[in-house]
Amino acid sequence: MTEIKSTPNKRITPLPSWQTAVGSTLIVAGLLALADPYLWPGHLRLFSLPVAGILLSGWALWIRRATLWITGIFLIGAGIAWLVVFLLPPASSPPQKIVSALIIGIVASCLIIATLTPWFFSQSAEWALIPIVPGAAAAYVLLNTPTRLSDYVFLALIAMGTVFTAIGIRKHLIGWLIPGGLLLGLGPGFSALIQRLSSTQIAAAIGLFLLWFALGWMLITLTSRVIMHRIIWWPLIPAGVLGVAGLALYIADNPAATPTLLSNTGSITMIVFGLYLLLMRYGVRR
Repeated sequence: MTEIKSTPNKRITPLPSWQTAVGSTLIVAGLLALADPYLWPGHLRLFSLPVAGILLSGWALWIRRATLWITGIFLIGAGIAWLVVFLLPPASSPPQKIVSALIIGIVASCLIIATLTPWFFSQSAEWALIPIVPGAAAAYVLLNTPTRLSDYVFLALIAMGTVFTAIGIRKHLIGWLIPGGLLLGLGPGFSALIQRLSSTQIAAAIGLFLLWFALGWMLITLTSRVIMHRIIWWPLIPAGVLGVAGLALYIADNPAATPTLLSNTGSITMIVFGLYLLLMRYGVRR
């Protein structure tokens, strides 16, 4: 008979729970706030937020909790931004710079989440790329322009459209290309509309908006050729309707600008058609 050797069962130590991670993090942050008047008055409590974020993200990597990791990174970004704003001299910290610093902290957090989450947790976090775009546009407008609404709308929509289009091309999904093309058209369209609303030529402003919106629909057909064998024709139907309506409104309200508008429209049409022919020849095949 063969002798069966029994092996002792190894005891597996369970990982700490999320309650342990959150509870210990809150205790450390609370102790920092309590010690503020005695160790570094008015300053030590400012470190409680980034320290809490560092602890929480560290716990998350240990116990494999992606939600805690994301929360910790957001706390780090917001905490460091608030710390920088507080430590700057009051004269160099107007309200718009304070808001910009906080936005930049959140944007940086989103970028870290989108980049590192797939490495640490083997799951996608592309959703974090979406807040980056309007956040970066808002921070740029607040810091470098006279805080005009048209500047923010233009930058935010163009950047978001670029991100959606890039994701659609990378994943070969038409569902991302549709909002991408529309946002790329709505960006300059809304910007032009907002800038001209105060003028007397309202119909021309609406016409210009419709022309840009029509271009966005055309971009869906153009970019879809990169990822598909067949041609997506249906976006050209709303593009044609919107283009004709926009052209009619613009010409009716601003006849003097008709030659320039027709010339620019023809040039853009030739460029789009040329790009389409190139993509037809060298388009990416699935």
